[in-house]
Amino acid sequence: MNQKKKRHIKRHTIYAVLCVFVSLIFFASTGMTYASWRIGSSTVNSVSVGTVRGKIVGYDDPEQILSLDRSVEKEACIQNTGTLDACVRTKVEKSWGPSRDADGKLIVDKSLSADNIIIDYNADDWYYNERDGYYYYKGVITPDEVTSTLFRSFRVEGSSSEYRRYSDMKADVTVKMEMIQAAEDGLSFWGISSSELGIEYLPPEIESLKTSVEFVSPERGFVYKENKGDLFADFKNIAPGSSRSQQLGLSNNWDNDVKISLYAEAAEEIDDAETLESISKLLKEYLSITVTNSKSEILYTGSPQIDESYGEILLGDYSPGEEETFNINLYFDENAGNRMAGLMANVRWIFVAEGDSVIPPESSEESEPSEVSEPSEPSEPSEVSEPSE
Repeated sequence: MNQKKKRHIKRHTIYAVLCVFVSLIFFASTGMTYASWRIGSSTVNSVSVGTVRGKIVGYDDPEQILSLDRSVEKEACIQNTGTLDACVRTKVEKSWGPSRDADGKLIVDKSLSADNIIIDYNADDWYYNERDGYYYYKGVITPDEVTSTLFRSFRVEGSSSEYRRYSDMKADVTVKMEMIQAAEDGLSFWGISSSELGIEYLPPEIESLKTSVEFVSPERGFVYKENKGDLFADFKNIAPGSSRSQQLGLSNNWDNDVKISLYAEAAEEIDDAETLESISKLLKEYLSITVTNSKSEILYTGSPQIDESYGEILLGDYSPGEEETFNINLYFDENAGNRMAGLMANVRWIFVAEGDSVIPPESSEESEPSEVSEPSEPSEPSEVSEPSE
């Protein structure tokens, strides 16, 4: 069947069932009339990318006065504000200066050593890596979780004569934080291993939801049962380098044989050009799916937004009551950058059914084709199929 015929389908984006009956032609033979038909209906599926974000908490107290050998209690914890499990590292910088600018930033005097600011680090929960100067948290923090404090207090040490040099000076203890996904050995990006930090991490189990598509009849079309029609129920909050699997059931609940196929197209309705460009890049370069049937035969490998040049994917011929289960494996390229974080990509999948129906002689006295159902909107003229022998 050529591409032109494939596109002569009146389509509607739906989350439940919505289909359009396309065409009927009649061929009289031995007193019976055969009607060839082809219909299509669509549903929108989404893939969402997880985020790695965090913030420093417990370290926003007002400026405090330092005096020689007197400790100042201070805490600095990290909270995971993203959607993925994460690992965190921090770097601490110390400095002295005579004053601050209009924005409150310290004007640093580099001639003044900050080695006399002694910090009481929490070595039980944080590991200092001499190779890079970072403190690594010895654990994985889940979304909304907060680490234990990096340090408990700091003080100024030195002789009275040395201390006089710092009188009327101001000091900063600055904490800088970085986070990375825990899944897919994210720590290796920092050149450190989980075993070095004493971390044993198992990613959380994803609760799998099998989605299904049911062909009811040429008049009613397809029904999408679960998850408001989103067939990609298990493809949410994914991390670079990870794979997910989704089971999809397909059944023919009509009382005649039917052939079912599938193709896809973009479903984005976003005005922001930069976001659209990122979503397009995500779909075409970083996300890939492989569709296999119950016999482990590969039906398709490529972007979730099935390229038109690929044509329709034949899902099979189905007898009345016949069912099939497909596995859709999604892979998210580990080289996807932070630009992809938090994106949601929508893809419209169009299921197409076609077959032949027998119409009793009393309903086929006239040779003119009759419509079985009216389209919801005017549609283009449908192509005539070849009469059955």
